Amino acid sequence: MLLGDIARGSLWSAAYFAQVRPRISRSLRRVERRAKAIEDPTPRELALSSLERKRFHCEGGAVLTRAEPRLIRFVAAYQTLCDYLDTLTDRGPRVPRATVRRLHRALLDAVDDLSPPRGGYFATHPCDDGGYATWLVDESRAALASLPGRAAVRERVRWLVERYVDLQVGKHDPMVERRADNLRRGFLQYGAEDSRIGWWEYAAATGSTLGIFALLHEALSERPDPGRVRDVFGCYFPWMSGLHILLDYFIDQAEDAQGGDFNFIRCYPDETSVVPGLQRLFRETDRAGERLTDAAFHRYVARGLLGFYLSDRKVDGVLQPKARQLLITGGPVSRAVTALSRFGRSP
Repeated sequence: MLLGDIARGSLWSAAYFAQVRPRISRSLRRVERRAKAIEDPTPRELALSSLERKRFHCEGGAVLTRAEPRLIRFVAAYQTLCDYLDTLTDRGPRVPRATVRRLHRALLDAVDDLSPPRGGYFATHPCDDGGYATWLVDESRAALASLPGRAAVRERVRWLVERYVDLQVGKHDPMVERRADNLRRGFLQYGAEDSRIGWWEYAAATGSTLGIFALLHEALSERPDPGRVRDVFGCYFPWMSGLHILLDYFIDQAEDAQGGDFNFIRCYPDETSVVPGLQRLFRETDRAGERLTDAAFHRYVARGLLGFYLSDRKVDGVLQPKARQLLITGGPVSRAVTALSRFGRSP
């Protein structure tokens, strides 16, 4: 099985760099042109900064499209919208919780194929992005409308987006001391029955878009199998999603400390708990994915996450020892993805 996974991983990696990455890059160039047209300098600067600094979120999420153009269009628009709103809330003017929620309802509109968009996302915000967020919502909805099986995944996708919005509102509370309690409440409401996961790991999982992209891949079929939809969801939430976001926070520790931003890695009881915690999420992802007929692909995604994130330049220095332990956990596929990502990463 290991040799088979390595061989398939090599083929998927080659396909990613040959097909997926060029396509997502073309889509992002189109998004960038629209961002440059924002007249208000504050949201324009934040939109362009987000596209530059968080481009790899779109590049990574595009793996789950398996080169399908309709999904690439969705990933480019929806992931950019997530990252833009996150950057605007982190680095833009401080605003009340109600304004943060109003901004992020754009994400709910982006996956709602039954009702017209509500708009007015910036009605109580000091910035005016000239309809950029609305354009990203429209792009997402247009891509979603092209998926014949979307009704079969609609409920689960919306649930994931609702949890993401709750996370953004909770972790951007103007009262810093309330942020952790906000996120604990979400865990107690939705995930406390699972003793295998900590509240911060569950909360981190709500910040991932990978489950949305994986479910929408199922919607390419006219009649997605309900059991498979359930098992894809169970693989990605909370396990793969938790691994994804905690790796993101793992490499951003110094940056978040400098900016005074909330970081889930600091929620582990101590430094020695971090690597075992991420390894546990990795193992649970593998276990949940075994129910799927294409389990090898999802094993590749988990190993690819380790390789992709740990190839980042931010890992140099004090994070290296922990990164090496995690790469050993991921095995040859993770190490290969690290090498390919370093070679192919945008400057």
